[in-house]
Amino acid sequence: MEPAPQPERRSWAFVIVIVSTFALTAGLMLTWPIEGRGLSFGFQAGVAVYAATVAWVAAARYRDTRDPHALFLAAGLAVLAAQALLFGVLWTQVDPVRFANSFIVGALELANPDGAAIPPLAWQAGWLIASACFVLAMPPWDRRGRPAVRPTRVALWVTLAALLLDVALLIWQPVLSAADYRALLAEPVPAAGMLGPVSWAFALGAAALLAFAAIREHRARRAWTAAAFVVAIGLQAVVLVRPTEGLPLVQWGDLLQPLVLALIVGGLIGAQRVEASRARRATDRAQEIVGGRAEIAGMIAHEVRGPVATIRGLAGTTLAHYERLSDDERREFVALIEQESRRLLSTVDQTSLALKIDAGTVTIDRQPADLAEAVREGVARVDAGDHPVTIGAERGLELSIDRRYVAEIARQLMDNAVKFSPPDAPIGVIVRPTLGGAELEVIDGGPGIPLAMRDQVFRKFPGWRPTGYEEQPGSGLGLFISRGLVAEHHGEISIEEGPEGGTMLRVRFPSEV
Repeated sequence: MEPAPQPERRSWAFVIVIVSTFALTAGLMLTWPIEGRGLSFGFQAGVAVYAATVAWVAAARYRDTRDPHALFLAAGLAVLAAQALLFGVLWTQVDPVRFANSFIVGALELANPDGAAIPPLAWQAGWLIASACFVLAMPPWDRRGRPAVRPTRVALWVTLAALLLDVALLIWQPVLSAADYRALLAEPVPAAGMLGPVSWAFALGAAALLAFAAIREHRARRAWTAAAFVVAIGLQAVVLVRPTEGLPLVQWGDLLQPLVLALIVGGLIGAQRVEASRARRATDRAQEIVGGRAEIAGMIAHEVRGPVATIRGLAGTTLAHYERLSDDERREFVALIEQESRRLLSTVDQTSLALKIDAGTVTIDRQPADLAEAVREGVARVDAGDHPVTIGAERGLELSIDRRYVAEIARQLMDNAVKFSPPDAPIGVIVRPTLGGAELEVIDGGPGIPLAMRDQVFRKFPGWRPTGYEEQPGSGLGLFISRGLVAEHHGEISIEEGPEGGTMLRVRFPSEV
């Protein structure tokens, strides 16, 4: 399985596109002065191109990932681009003579100002709709289980909302008085809201929606996008005081518009890089899991072959010579078949659990339970043969554990002690409370494990056996399973030398997780 580098390549493409667009924007600002009144129309044209480009970037991300967040960002930015183009550039060409005559620096009288208040209000209306889209990008409700967001439906509703507000403004035809025009040109800051209550409603509504969207983005760890929305709130306040957007006037606050767009671009590129990193990690993990499963499957095939061959041979012999076998011989053969079938079933169970641990899909259901009872249950599942077993476990030691898996840990450790110690060697099992939890110790009288091998034996199929036990059958997964289940309980497992030699496997369980 090969990692897909497309998101990383796409992020570099985004950088190139945005740098090129910013250069085009600057060029439009510097080369399109109108009637000696500076860079207003060029600025609005540049903002329109810049916003449209960032909207295209967000739309491209949506096409790649089907992320509704990118879809609603693209919709909001498209509205900003359309409003800047329609009312910041094209609207001024409807009647350029009237528009130009309405702004004469130092004039005592301003001719025909009708309609000059429409561009800034249309700009505010665009931001109100865009802010609603930004909120929907990270809605307060959970999208899981709901119908998928359809791009055509989003585009239809956003277009309809923009048309309704724009048509309402065209019908209303708001105007500014000569005194208000002079106030816009004056150095002292004019009174906020000179365009009336509609301007207040647009500005406060957009600011509230942007604040909500910024909080949601911050909680989702999208710092760049959250910062863009915070800067956009300041932009609403600037325009509320000096509503010059779309008019042949430029103020320092206008520079906040490209800043907002640049921050959103930073957020989109950051999201692409995070997604690429996550994809690489997922691919690496998938390769690790597939490799681990192939290794487990190969080793288990070897382990299963022995019991299956034995069962087949015994069954075949019994069938072929059934009449000549005595009852005692038949019972012996059946007992051997039952013994090998239990060995086979144990191997299958071990394999299934090892695969879950290797894939990280083990589900732990922690409940208050008696640790000693769980350990006794696991020890009882192991046939200790001639080993004298001593269990020193204090009852009433309750911890938050998954009793099934704690019993499995005890079973695996007990099985390991039985396999790798002399047939009559004693085995001790101890459960005791400790500061901050409890611990389980399983002590055998075997040859022990060298210090250099104590980490290796916890791996899948370590390929090592103590001297004298090289031919001891087993899947090689027991300690690997034990370590995985202990880790799921946020505990620790270690190997130490027993008080009288041999091996001591110690498991520490925390009292709280």
